[in-house]
Amino acid sequence: DREENTMYYNCQEDPEDPFENAEWYGLNTYVSCDGKAAKYEEALGLRSLQLSFDAYNMSIPVLLTEFGCLSETFPTVDGYESQRDFLQARWMLEEPALRELF
Repeated sequence: DREENTMYYNCQEDPEDPFENAEWYGLNTYVSCDGKAAKYEEALGLRSLQLSFDAYNMSIPVLLTEFGCLSETFPTVDGYESQRDFLQARWMLEEPALRELF
């Protein structure tokens, strides 16, 4: 479960003990989405991820080491099904709420 794992690495009983606490938390995440979403407000999977991490109040940096959007609504390109348009990467750079968290 992502919440339990996240909270485990976020736990700090003694912030002065360098061996007790993780330095950062890395996350590979793919969220469900609508492949036709053109605006961040329409990206319900990423918004849900953002709201979750807002609530976790992380004490260490969170790195999205891999991220994306899963949807059967993405078009087939050159015979390859479900090709992403990578709007998620743009949103990670442009959306203040995401830049502050990840």
